[in-house]
Amino acid sequence: MSREKSFAFVLNVSEGKRLIAKGVKALPCVQDALKEGTVIVASGITNAFVAEELTGQAVEKVRYAAGVIAGGRWGVTPD
Repeated sequence: MSREKSFAFVLNVSEGKRLIAKGVKALPCVQDALKEGTVIVASGITNAFVAEELTGQAVEKVRYAAGVIAGGRWGVTPD
């Protein structure tokens, strides 16, 4: 009888966003766009991580913020 092993791990918020960004960068359609087209990164903190992965340069993540959740309430970031 074989036993399957399971593993669990926990990522903090920024680690999770970084992992998402690495996955987005690896997508064939994104790789094609980087080589042959245009890539536009919209606002959003997770998207700031994507921008970093795509450019290899640090990004001021607060500049990508589209909103904030604080005290259990959601609000839009001012222009």
